Amino acid sequence: MTALLMAFFALIYPVSLVAQTAQNYPVQLKWHGVETERYGDDVWSYIALESAEYDGSMPVFCQSFPIYDDAVKVRAELKNVKTSPLSDAELALAQAYAFASDFMVEAAPLRSRDESLLSLRIVPFRQVGGRIEKLTSASISVTLTPDTEINKSRAPFVTESVMARGNWYKIGLQETGVYKLTASDLSALGINVSAVDPRQIRIYHNGGGTLPEMNADPRPADLVEIPIYVSGESDGRFDNNDYILFYGRGPVCWKLDDVKTAYVHQQNPYDDYSYAFVVTGLGNGKRIAEASAPTSSADVVVDQFLDYQVHELDEFNPNGTGRSFFGDKMELTSTKNFNFSFPNVITTKTCWVKTAMAGRNFSPANFEVSIDHVKKATYSIQTTAGTTQDPYANEVGGWVNANPTGETVCITLKHDALGYSTTSEGYVDYILVNAWRNLKMAGGQMPFRNPEALINNKVYEYKLTNASQQLQVWDVTDPLFPQKVKGQLNGSQFSFKVMGDRDNAFVAFNGSSYCTAKTFEKIENQNLHGVRDVDFLILTYEGFMSQAERLKELHGRLDPELNVFITTPELIYNEFSCGAKDVSAIRDFCRMLYLDSNAGHKLKYMLLLGDCSYDYKNRNGVVDFVPAFETVQSLDMKKTYVTDDYFGLMDENEGDIGHSLADIGIGRFPVQTLEQASQMVDKIERYVVKDATTMQPWRNMVTFFTDDEGGFVRNAETLSRLLKNVGGEGTVVDKIYLDAYQQVSAPGGEIAPEVNAAINNRMEKGTMILHYIGHGGEVQLSEEKILQRKDVDSWRNAPMYPLMITGTCEFSRYDDHKRTSLGEYSFLNQYGGMIAMFTTSRVTDGGSNQNFAEGLYNKLFRINGGEHYRLGDIYRMGKTNGGVYEKRYVFFGDPALRLAYPKWKVETLSINGQYPGYVLDSVQLDDSTWQTYPVYVDTISALQSVEIEGVVKDLDGNIATGFNGVVSVIVYDKEAELSTLGSADANGYVYQFNLRNSMIFNGKADVKNGKFKISFIVPRDISYRYGQGLINYYATDYVEEANGNCDSFIIGGFYDEAFEDQNPPEIRMFIDDTLFVNGGITSENPILLAFVNDESGINTTGAGIGHDIMATLTGPSKNAYCLNDYFVSEVDQPGKGSITFKMQDLSDGDYTLTLKVWDVYNNSGTATIDFTVVNSGAMHIENAYNVPNPVFDETGFVFDHNQVGNNLNVDIIIYDIMGRWVTTLSEKVAGTSTRINPIRWNGCGARGERLRNGVYIYRIIATNDKGETDTLVSKLVLSK
Repeated sequence: MTALLMAFFALIYPVSLVAQTAQNYPVQLKWHGVETERYGDDVWSYIALESAEYDGSMPVFCQSFPIYDDAVKVRAELKNVKTSPLSDAELALAQAYAFASDFMVEAAPLRSRDESLLSLRIVPFRQVGGRIEKLTSASISVTLTPDTEINKSRAPFVTESVMARGNWYKIGLQETGVYKLTASDLSALGINVSAVDPRQIRIYHNGGGTLPEMNADPRPADLVEIPIYVSGESDGRFDNNDYILFYGRGPVCWKLDDVKTAYVHQQNPYDDYSYAFVVTGLGNGKRIAEASAPTSSADVVVDQFLDYQVHELDEFNPNGTGRSFFGDKMELTSTKNFNFSFPNVITTKTCWVKTAMAGRNFSPANFEVSIDHVKKATYSIQTTAGTTQDPYANEVGGWVNANPTGETVCITLKHDALGYSTTSEGYVDYILVNAWRNLKMAGGQMPFRNPEALINNKVYEYKLTNASQQLQVWDVTDPLFPQKVKGQLNGSQFSFKVMGDRDNAFVAFNGSSYCTAKTFEKIENQNLHGVRDVDFLILTYEGFMSQAERLKELHGRLDPELNVFITTPELIYNEFSCGAKDVSAIRDFCRMLYLDSNAGHKLKYMLLLGDCSYDYKNRNGVVDFVPAFETVQSLDMKKTYVTDDYFGLMDENEGDIGHSLADIGIGRFPVQTLEQASQMVDKIERYVVKDATTMQPWRNMVTFFTDDEGGFVRNAETLSRLLKNVGGEGTVVDKIYLDAYQQVSAPGGEIAPEVNAAINNRMEKGTMILHYIGHGGEVQLSEEKILQRKDVDSWRNAPMYPLMITGTCEFSRYDDHKRTSLGEYSFLNQYGGMIAMFTTSRVTDGGSNQNFAEGLYNKLFRINGGEHYRLGDIYRMGKTNGGVYEKRYVFFGDPALRLAYPKWKVETLSINGQYPGYVLDSVQLDDSTWQTYPVYVDTISALQSVEIEGVVKDLDGNIATGFNGVVSVIVYDKEAELSTLGSADANGYVYQFNLRNSMIFNGKADVKNGKFKISFIVPRDISYRYGQGLINYYATDYVEEANGNCDSFIIGGFYDEAFEDQNPPEIRMFIDDTLFVNGGITSENPILLAFVNDESGINTTGAGIGHDIMATLTGPSKNAYCLNDYFVSEVDQPGKGSITFKMQDLSDGDYTLTLKVWDVYNNSGTATIDFTVVNSGAMHIENAYNVPNPVFDETGFVFDHNQVGNNLNVDIIIYDIMGRWVTTLSEKVAGTSTRINPIRWNGCGARGERLRNGVYIYRIIATNDKGETDTLVSKLVLSK
């Protein structure tokens, strides 16, 4: 087995040998042989296993179980093992791996909020006697014992930040050392130096660097006051010659590598500065004190120290992901020298050098590393494969050493393309050098450490030469508590004694030079440490604050019990990371709200209102509005990811992103402008409105669409079967499987335009959930491009916003500021798109996608405490195994929002007077065997009149007698038995599936006191074979919603007593809206609007050949549209209704659209309409006029346009016959139809004066959202 996979399964929790009662968990492994996926030129073959994650071609079985506590030790072993041999195809893949002699099991306790889980991972292969076996079933015996080594205690949180009082001024520190602040520096900060008492000047500084990621690691509870030196403070005045000295650490910190006895740096990926605060008004401050010194004689004299330097230019991120940046690009064969100055270097001691580079080369290349022009190492760079499955570039480097030849250590890097490539590139991450120096003062200040002076019970005497009378030495071992060293100056040698410690650190300075702080601004008082009992935290970019307030106000109306708090990242940084940008500061603030609030008010939800970027430092303008957690790894897309889950890791043992579960539901609005933020809040406001535009049967629909490989279809079928067992029994499933549609050849490869159309049509008709399974990327779904930017931009489905779930790769990569992903466009569409998305931001695999999806559906429809779970809860609880792959899913949307799925139920009382259902009957198969089968009571047949009676029931199962509203009733014929086509991408595999695609009735009825009745005639064109039909209900009184399904009846056959009907349907047609005039203009996406009436009802089954509702388009673009699913009847009038259908991407020109509609008796009616398409990309208006004209008292201006779906700014400028300006009318018009509503004018001038009668000229200027303009001129007659 690969090293990666072996490490993956090393038990991370110690196994207890204490015998406790074992719990047995049965596991059944469902194998599906070898499957192959193709995406472009990439081909991936793997052994398919359900509930698995993948390392290469090998699955790792994953499953989670609830346990009583996560603070336990775990012993897990497999029992009752059953195996099977591998097929030849499986064996061909497995032979590339080395397996252990037994199945490897990892058992890790995890916690998600109040639920403890045991996450199990099994390597389901073993090698026995040269034979590889796979696991098919077993029972896992798990023994849990309390883990007393886990410390659940924590330091108390402070309840008032020091920032709540006093006057605070922020300064930036770019390096580590002694800083000097003068009177002019304080004045530049805004401090009135003449009015301040220097004895009351304080400085707060938390030590620079970054916060620890592990929760258990120590960190300051609040800002820390550090001791400082203030010259001249004794007189109570800060004079011009007075100054402040303090020790500050910059953004880069260092720690000792015990193996190499060398110091390594910890680069700060978030900020180029650390920060300190100068504070007045809080009383006298801390001052530098003298450190105590040992009185005994020295055991060891120290006259050397180990110095360290690093060269790291974080200039670019070649792969656009992760925290690692590079500099010093080296192309082809090139050489660079890097000089490091070490005064008084010791040439007899080893100098250690660590290098880190990367190369992107499609043929052999290497890096050579030399010290003082002597080659020390050659690193061969692995050839870049250039596929999405392989790293963008490959990393090389390591430690080398040599004795330095002088005070300047020259490190030479040579990138050698070896003559093979013209495109080879090398990148330098960092060069780190450690060199020993004599302890001799050099420069204005000199830090020094000696890791060999480490024995705690020994006294070490440091002897520093070249010292002057002005020399001071500070002990900065604890950077938050520097002390002045007590020593002796003998001539030019300064000596002092300390007890041994590997971490001892000092700085010597003589006053000739100091570090210079960057002055920022005064900081207003704040006290986030005093905030508690927050249910919903909105963390917003400051520029989007107004929209955060809108959202808070909206939730205040919807959820008065939900305590919402808004803050910004910068305010959190001030208190929790001493002003420096740090994602762990945000996590620590959330953790305080979670752990230290009153019972029942632990933080539940968090919204990140703003986009993010891997470029934390905003090198190219503000692109990281609200940050996310990025991995250090940047070059390998399989190992790098971005996640918001990090902010929800609340438990003491968490912080390791790979083995953890979030405790709060976290969503994000990936918005980059205030306008986008406003549009997203607009969508939520529209989604939660309870009216006839939102509360419609689309809320019962779940749509699965897949790529064309069998495994994707299989997973979709598994999920569709799951729905009725998890609370979704009132749903109807639509299936758009790519391999069930014909594909056509195109210049860029095969495409499937029918699938694009089916997806877009489903968006227009509405669906509560849109779930994709298959290949994808940032710009499209599937290699056949079944969803692209043009599709997403065409969506005008408001307010029928679905929740989108994707099981694909990178569709919603949201941390690359250079590109907006297709997933982001899907969410940010202001006219439609999604209300929320559980989606993917990095490379995933099918097993992980399926595990996550099943976790989501287990909660999506459930009722908890009388309400559905909020989306944040569903997203959080959908992640159950704590693995790395789970961090590659992201939630776009409001985590406190609930899915618009009905809570109450609709039940059928009778069909034609009989209770729907069946009785059991039996048949004898032989002397000893009987088979039981259902006999359905009700059967409905073609042309039979059907009456359905039903009731609405509340959550307690009682008839809702106060419910008065409307119920939509959709009756479906039997399920059609369909199959995929077995395309090459599906390896020829044909998958059978069922779909209810024949709707025989779609009507509405009034509900009174919780009861309803509806009648219709079954169309002649049903399938005459007998089988189960389905009635789907959606009911609303615009306060509550209810739904339900009834499939306990049989449909089939012909009703012999049907009456005759030979009258065809009546049809009235329009384009876009009822204001349309035949022959008018429209956009490239016109909407057919037809009103249909028939005494018997409309045929929508699609079962009869040639009897579909068909719209036939002729013109520059030709098409035929089947509109069976688009007919909706009016309340209690089953034969009267409307058809609304949007055509897509028509070419410019003149068109004729013919609509043919059949009634249930197969009588047909036809209507025709003409229109002209003018592409909305080119703004166009025409047919301008005013009514009435002549104008007596008032008139209205109207015109046609091609900007349906876009807003228009309209100016109407009126002139007299001499061309003199009279007045201007300005109005913003919503492009809801091709003809605007009249813009009114009272016939007066700009000052309200009465105008003379006569002829006037008016110019109409219309401007769309893109700034495109068109103009028309006309005239009117004023006759008052």
